[in-house]
Amino acid sequence: MTAFDLTGWPSGVANKAARICFDSWIESFGGTGDRETREMLSRIRLFFEMHGSSRFSDVSETDETKIVNRAGFFRIDGFGDDRVTTYYVLPEAFKHEVCKGLNFRATIKTLINAGWLEAGSDKTPQKQRIPALGSKPTNVYVFNGKMWEAASC
Repeated sequence: MTAFDLTGWPSGVANKAARICFDSWIESFGGTGDRETREMLSRIRLFFEMHGSSRFSDVSETDETKIVNRAGFFRIDGFGDDRVTTYYVLPEAFKHEVCKGLNFRATIKTLINAGWLEAGSDKTPQKQRIPALGSKPTNVYVFNGKMWEAASC
């Protein structure tokens, strides 16, 4: 019985019920850990899922392929199960579209910590030569294939 015999419940039933409710809440919340980080990663991955084929063109193309609302370029390395797509996101598209609604600096740190974004030697955007943009290197944010390895965000 309970300590003051108010409910008539056997001892431990209230604790067990509270634990079941708490575990259910944790599951619906998305698990333990930093929910903000999971949300950031989920939103970034969503951008690439939605626009990977329509807003990026092959980095090796030398002509200006018509891409509506270009966000950047991609490169595919390997074959079959070893195939990896690297995305080169243009700075303004990264800041205003990929990171839309997110804290820009916090998102960069989160992406680097998750291993999705490759930081340049002295700063996050890297200088890359993009043939379609001319002979001079341009700043881009480089996303490797690790974003596709994570089972969920």
